[in-house]
Amino acid sequence: MLTIARKFRIDMAIAMTVLQRAWGVVAGLVMVLMTSTLFSREMQGYYYTFNSLIALQAFFELGLSFVLTQLVSHEIVKLDEEHNSSPEERQAAIDRIGLLSQSVRRWFAILSIVFAVAVGIGGLVFLRQGSSAVPAREWVGSWLLIVVAAAVNLYYSPQLAIAEGTGKIAHVARLRLAQTIVGYVSCWIIILIHPTLYAAACISVVSALTSGWWLRRRSGVPTFVERVAQGAQGYGWRRDIFPLQWRIGVSWMSGYLLYQVFTPFVFAHRGAAEAAMIGLSIAVFGNISLIAMSWMSASTPMLSGLVARGDRAELRRRFLHLFGQSIAFQIVACIGLCAVISLGRYFDLKIMHRFLPLSDLVLIGVVTTCNISVFALATFMRVHKEEPMLWNSLVCGVLVAGATYFTSFWGASYVLMAYCAIIVVVSLPWTIAIFIRYWRRTDAAEAV
Repeated sequence: MLTIARKFRIDMAIAMTVLQRAWGVVAGLVMVLMTSTLFSREMQGYYYTFNSLIALQAFFELGLSFVLTQLVSHEIVKLDEEHNSSPEERQAAIDRIGLLSQSVRRWFAILSIVFAVAVGIGGLVFLRQGSSAVPAREWVGSWLLIVVAAAVNLYYSPQLAIAEGTGKIAHVARLRLAQTIVGYVSCWIIILIHPTLYAAACISVVSALTSGWWLRRRSGVPTFVERVAQGAQGYGWRRDIFPLQWRIGVSWMSGYLLYQVFTPFVFAHRGAAEAAMIGLSIAVFGNISLIAMSWMSASTPMLSGLVARGDRAELRRRFLHLFGQSIAFQIVACIGLCAVISLGRYFDLKIMHRFLPLSDLVLIGVVTTCNISVFALATFMRVHKEEPMLWNSLVCGVLVAGATYFTSFWGASYVLMAYCAIIVVVSLPWTIAIFIRYWRRTDAAEAV
């Protein structure tokens, strides 16, 4: 049984994560107001297309951050007083965490450079297809700044994941909260002074400038590196990391196809103005989903610890509690958002006409609720240090990407109808079928 102190830390982690994402929703709504009133539709289309293109970093990170959190969470249990580990086992755990940090730092230095060059140049070529109403001088500089800042953040991402795995979830969430507060406020000030796409880079730039300082001074990760014993053996990449990471990496890349392709395809086939509508609508519902996922994502190390201890009863109880909270919030929030937008249109508020029609918003609400369910069930399975969602993610990602490409010629409504059909008919039932086998396990080491 977990101690009261450990339970309190997890509760604080959830609270800080929810607070961070709640602020993201509030700040996102302010951004909606400001970009809808101070940006042209075309500029707003570029703003949301920027966000979708930067999300291509999933193809470079390959889900390694999630894997690192899982591995470190299983090791950190051995340093718990309740685990009764021998001094040799404790030192071995410290060695593996420290060597892991050293290894990923070198690897991600290379990946960050490749990301900056590939996405930076590729984005310039793609964005030239946009509306002539937004001259190149209005978006080229801001795009390059965003890419550089995103590359720096990509470099820091595995170190932050390791810090979360050691139990500093609340600390990382507090850091991200401070970063987004400073970033959004800076963004708003820039837009009020002069509406420009450079404002879109504020959050990434602030994160890039502060993450390195926090990792060196507050994360505790360098301490593990310093305490590595001479001649220590760490994780074998091919043996311990790659078998899990490549599966999660493919799932992460498929996630881009599942969640991010809509705005770029509509941008290319229907123009920046319609891309702004679908990008704005999906972004607002996406912010709600980020809050709904907080209960599960903040508790991932705790669930991993329960798997490591073999406490299946507590694992199931905790998961059901977290899952219920996530889904309840998602449903209530989606209904509330649709009601607010409908009332705004009834009173003819100009900003509300930047969203898609209500029927499309309902489709997005249904899809995001299903996606939250998929995310929660997948988290339960992944804390076993396995990735059973590979084929589900890959098949559904390809289906969504293909359907989006063809339906985007006709308009956003057709894109969303195809997306909803694939998630409801294929993705969710398939996930539930896999999840049932994990739920019925009596031993974490059982083969599926």
